[in-house]
Amino acid sequence: GMMYSVDKQGYVNAFSMKEKKLLWKKNIAGSEVDRHFNSGGILFSDGKLYVTHGSRNLVILDAVTGHELIRKEFPDIIRSKPVMADDKLLLVQTISNQLVAYNIKNSKLVWMHEGGIEIISSKNHIHPIVHNGHVLVSYSSGEVVYLNATNGSELWRYSLSNSELLGLPSFEPSVIITKPIISGDFTYFATSNGKIVKLNLHDGKEIWVKLAEDIQSMVLHDNSLIVANNARQLALLS
Repeated sequence: GMMYSVDKQGYVNAFSMKEKKLLWKKNIAGSEVDRHFNSGGILFSDGKLYVTHGSRNLVILDAVTGHELIRKEFPDIIRSKPVMADDKLLLVQTISNQLVAYNIKNSKLVWMHEGGIEIISSKNHIHPIVHNGHVLVSYSSGEVVYLNATNGSELWRYSLSNSELLGLPSFEPSVIITKPIISGDFTYFATSNGKIVKLNLHDGKEIWVKLAEDIQSMVLHDNSLIVANNARQLALLS
């Protein structure tokens, strides 16, 4: 019966759906002069809120009172929401293509995986997706990586960029922009460089690629993929 939000000014809000009123508001930006933050998100888990707001900090709040429990600074800015890999392992992704596993029980870093270097990272993209003890992560270097969530070991790596584009400076990094769909042995996702991709989850092999610009959302129904784009169009794919 609660709705939690974080805004670009660095305030976390707790709104009661039942009472239809704001229960508390917490300033997690502190006394920072620049109070215009870009992206972030909130994870609710076990009575706590794990909040990112476009700074280097992960802030952990008590969900009932809004009291700050822990503040953890990471190597770089965090724009996507954190996700839980299991009951104690929290995954946080930075804009410099680092995926960090943080133990919420003892406040220690467990492992870190790094993608290729990408100097410019202006595009927001999907947060890491956890599936059956593994994590699917998209880096702004154009890489999609499938990792063991427990130890960070890499199972496979897939490039979203064409071979002729690799190594060229890009103001629009190639990233996954829709939440990946995982079904059986396969994953489906749409990318910022105009592709819909189907991969084998076990080895990362490409099953097929469809060119389609500005995909906003996807859903899998029976044996069909339903996609919507930014031009108010709907498409049905086998």
